[in-house]
Amino acid sequence: MRAIDFDHPHNNTFTVTNQLEVLGDRDKIIPDFVVYVNGQFQLREALLQQQKGDETHGLQAYERPFFDLLREVLPVEDGLERTATLARETTALLAQLTVIDWTTREDVKREMRRQVKDLLRAEGMEHAQIDPLAKRIVALAEHWLKG
Repeated sequence: MRAIDFDHPHNNTFTVTNQLEVLGDRDKIIPDFVVYVNGQFQLREALLQQQKGDETHGLQAYERPFFDLLREVLPVEDGLERTATLARETTALLAQLTVIDWTTREDVKREMRRQVKDLLRAEGMEHAQIDPLAKRIVALAEHWLKG
């Protein structure tokens, strides 16, 4: 059984607690907070597995959310390498298009969505998926680039 369902993230439950006493190798520690995923304290191992998968596909940490988003809509038979390539191309495009105040400028966001749509069309994405996915990618970019 996998600790985290990366294929369907909405299937996971997350519980956060603070001031939980944890026995370390030598001493008792009390971290600021502890995250349980699906009721299990196995987050470290699952994240290491995810990191190994990211290394396999050549993903940077900032590209992972875009990879996950694209994986939701791309057919499984297209393969993870195509999804990883598209995630890399998408983040590179978004980084090129950003300006200091782009999140408040609708004309810049509109141009960004247009270019993301062009990228998705070039990848053979189904027409009905392009517009909603482009909007989600630009929204994710706002979160990613503000952070």
